[in-house]
Amino acid sequence: MNIQQLTDRLREICLNEEDIKSFHVGNTWDMAASKSSDVYPAVWVEFPILITYEQKDKFYNFSLDVLMLPKQDDVNDELNKQSQCEAILDILLQVFKLKIANLSVNSATALTVKNLNSDIACGARVDLRFVVGRECDPLSHFNETMDRL
Repeated sequence: MNIQQLTDRLREICLNEEDIKSFHVGNTWDMAASKSSDVYPAVWVEFPILITYEQKDKFYNFSLDVLMLPKQDDVNDELNKQSQCEAILDILLQVFKLKIANLSVNSATALTVKNLNSDIACGARVDLRFVVGRECDPLSHFNETMDRL
């Protein structure tokens, strides 16, 4: 599974969740989803994506944000929205494990966030480490067989 395939599958799963209204790729501080609440709750896959290669596995590490628009200057509403986002995030993490073949969420640590993007959204941000297999055959990319020296 490559980054594009993983992102496409995350998009499909997130937009299939009944509460999620939009899905974005990129950094939340670079763009606003909208100034209206009709596209929230929203999910962002943040850049950069850290790739770690081991003997048999490959790991994708990145952050995923679930955000809502709170009432301005209303701490109680922000806490309420953060709680809702954390619950959505928990559901998504469980579904990722069930609905993405050959993948496991190795670890996930979440943090509540506020004023993360230009929409002044709040919610929960999770740092994910997805484990994917090394699916390519490296020798198929060379024209001739080479001996190990």
